[in-house]
Amino acid sequence: MDCEVNFAIEKSSLTNAVVCLFEDKTKLVRLLDLIDVSSKKFTKVYYSKNWGAETENGISVNEVMSDSRIYADSDLRDEYLRFYALLDKCDSADTRNGDLLGREEVNNINFGLICNDLYHSDNFILIKDPRSALNYIRNSFWNNNFSENDFWKFGSDCFPSLYFDEKCKFRSLGVELSQDLYKWIVEVLSYLNDFGQEKYLESPEQFINHASSNGVDLSPESPNTKSSAKKMRERDISIKSQSVRCEWHAKYLHDRGRIHFHFGINLLPEITQETKGRLIVGIFAKHLTT
Repeated sequence: MDCEVNFAIEKSSLTNAVVCLFEDKTKLVRLLDLIDVSSKKFTKVYYSKNWGAETENGISVNEVMSDSRIYADSDLRDEYLRFYALLDKCDSADTRNGDLLGREEVNNINFGLICNDLYHSDNFILIKDPRSALNYIRNSFWNNNFSENDFWKFGSDCFPSLYFDEKCKFRSLGVELSQDLYKWIVEVLSYLNDFGQEKYLESPEQFINHASSNGVDLSPESPNTKSSAKKMRERDISIKSQSVRCEWHAKYLHDRGRIHFHFGINLLPEITQETKGRLIVGIFAKHLTT
């Protein structure tokens, strides 16, 4: 892969989460969840090399992390062990002003800053919830010109609620590969991953409007197309030797660029066993017959 996606753990957020451990462990749990979702095969997460020496209100991080009460509480002990397991996946680096990492190779690149809800900064992309972490990774695919091979190799990490048919290829969209096309693909798949099944099941009649309000143009096939069995068969894919009709689609341009999908519901058990009930992205096409 030509480039990596980089995160840093904001030092004061980590300090606060640790020193408050016995009063409110949810702060640390929330931070660990963010570190976890940010830690992928193709990402790097950095933390302050001297994090253990930090203090807040006279309480040091090292003091809390060596407190015997942690071992007396099974829940706290689990989070303690999880904390160090996650740090083992990260890279330590010197920090400057508690925010920017001082190591030159890190200081000269962009990164998402993992922080708590109270932290504010105009200098960084702040990672305060799992979705913002995933979106930061997703956006890196088009911001940093990742290759299509990288996209499919690591896409399951970015779109965990989607099942992709193996035949999906960018070139099948009939559109010249560009940053704009990458951006559109990421935006469509992000919407389908984050909202597709939920919003459709919640209100099918409002689904198109909800997608549109999020900048995604989605629709089912027209009555004219549905009236042709031959045309509709073009929307079929095979999963476990069973046919799945991907009628709904996203549109890049009026005459080309289509991503066809099925909501992944009301299917045969052998299909849902394969897809794990996820929304199915089945076809990348220039424009199917209508």
